[in-house]
Amino acid sequence: MSASLIITCPACQRELKIHDRRMLGRKGKCPKCQHVFVMEEPPEVVLEAVDETQAAERNRPAASVAAQAEQMIQPTGFPGGFHGLEVEPTSIRSIKSKRKPKSLVNRLVGPILALAVVAGGGALAYVSFGSSAVGKPAAFSPNPAELQPAVNLTAASPVAAPKFTIDSIEFQPPTTKQPLVLRYVPAGTRVIVHLRPADLWKANTLEEEVRYSLGPIAEFAAAQIKLYSGVEPANVEQATFCLIPTQRGMAPSVAAVFTFVEPIKKSDFLEKYGGQRDDTNGYPIYLTDKLGYLLSSDAKTMAIAPIELAPEMAQASTNPNPTIGGIEELLPVLDSSRQMTVVFEPLAVRLDAEFLVPAPARPMLDKMLDWLGDDVEAAAWSLHLSEKGLFSHMWLRNSNVIQPNRLAKLIDQKLDALPQIFLSAVQSMSPREMGKRQLIGRFPAMARAFSMASRTKVGSHHVEVITPLPERAAPNLALAALLAWDESTRTDFSRKPAAQTMAQTNAPATGPKLPEALSKVIDVDFRRTPLQEAFAYVADELKITIDIDGDALKLSGYTKNMPQEFQLNQVSANKALAEILKKYDKMCLVIDQKQNRVLVTTYPVAETQKLTPYVFPKE
Repeated sequence: MSASLIITCPACQRELKIHDRRMLGRKGKCPKCQHVFVMEEPPEVVLEAVDETQAAERNRPAASVAAQAEQMIQPTGFPGGFHGLEVEPTSIRSIKSKRKPKSLVNRLVGPILALAVVAGGGALAYVSFGSSAVGKPAAFSPNPAELQPAVNLTAASPVAAPKFTIDSIEFQPPTTKQPLVLRYVPAGTRVIVHLRPADLWKANTLEEEVRYSLGPIAEFAAAQIKLYSGVEPANVEQATFCLIPTQRGMAPSVAAVFTFVEPIKKSDFLEKYGGQRDDTNGYPIYLTDKLGYLLSSDAKTMAIAPIELAPEMAQASTNPNPTIGGIEELLPVLDSSRQMTVVFEPLAVRLDAEFLVPAPARPMLDKMLDWLGDDVEAAAWSLHLSEKGLFSHMWLRNSNVIQPNRLAKLIDQKLDALPQIFLSAVQSMSPREMGKRQLIGRFPAMARAFSMASRTKVGSHHVEVITPLPERAAPNLALAALLAWDESTRTDFSRKPAAQTMAQTNAPATGPKLPEALSKVIDVDFRRTPLQEAFAYVADELKITIDIDGDALKLSGYTKNMPQEFQLNQVSANKALAEILKKYDKMCLVIDQKQNRVLVTTYPVAETQKLTPYVFPKE
């Protein structure tokens, strides 16, 4: 005799015991509320183990979590070749690279850029900082019709709908605006990375949990900040890194400015950096063979630059040096109190791509820049974590050939298409471990939640994209993006995955012919019945097969658990199905007469897969 099973009524949540597993898949009636539903086996314990493990990890000491992160994923190095700020390499146990970095930018700015991008959920951007040891270029295909799942990444763990509504999201900035001023920075900077390490490296905070999610990447960034500033990240209030173009075909120079929480001793500064004092530029600087150093009069700010740029560093002690117009226009509207801010000129990044990323990652960098397009002259992106959640804020300076209103409409369209790009990438991956497969499989749905929560705002000469997300979004996005990046280093994106559409089933489904069967009269009584159970009930009544394309639903923000609440007596199945779909303007049905089955999908996915949505007859 089969062991007893406990199932739960979806309407009243009463636990019911069944003694025969053969009853699973049949309709049952709750003795308490009289609700009729399809009896299904409870979720397996293994699905719960993932969440329990994650919960246990949050209670572990920092060293334990970092050690496990190191075992899960090992970054393989960052691009090299920047001019200036050369130092002796340090040994970081958790980072294993096949080539040694040669400068501050490849050792520090690269990982920090990666950390900033991953924390915001940009896996496509994060791939651009991938391994230099990757053997094959990672070229994504933007055509979703060509990329079908190689494995069912999300079947083992359905993605819950976002736990917020658009109307309830707080769009107010979480910080009080403090202008971003390029003090002590040489002229002509094209890329700026601004961090607030003291906030990011606080203990027992959400920021700490995000760092654990990033594993050795965060450890490496902390070690490098300490190496170049001379103090722990928690003692650095602000850190600014600037990339300055040189001649075409040569790597850009890099300058750095550190503002400390407490003043440092000038004697310690001179002992550590030394050099010959030079007062000819109106402010004392200390010159070594290759570098120039500057310490502010209050001993709270230190600046570093290549020796040939040191005079400009001193001249900017009172008035900032000029940079390009697009970046100068954005700086006054930025907020330096945000924990992470990246400012850049897309054209400069494209021209210096060979020095910024390894060759296999350049197609991904190009796709990032193509996503922005030629209409964006300069861009900035800030991220901030607080008790309210993750606050993402983008500023896009429009070029002279387009008005801000038009650019805002284009960005809205690109945000809507972004989840499909993520899905195209994820569908080509085949993670071996169950936990990684679940997290990576959820990433397109996370991207969709990000897109849904975004709002555009038009300024006088720029467009803003504001995206507030729940508190749990930050570590989840960081870990999922990190794992997706790691898996991308082992994925051949030029290979088309084996399609797993409904047309590839072994044999046509049996039963009444479609679409004629949908005219059958049935009764429905749904009381907070999950969407998949509602479709299962209709399918059982008609003796037909209804399949749900879960990935398609997630891209439009839908899930299989959305509750259905209505009652219809003696109506056709067409009307019952239309009643379900009328609440979801992007959801549709596709009738596959060859396989004699119904597919629940969305209009965007049906269009890309060249499927014809079913039109309900008028009654």
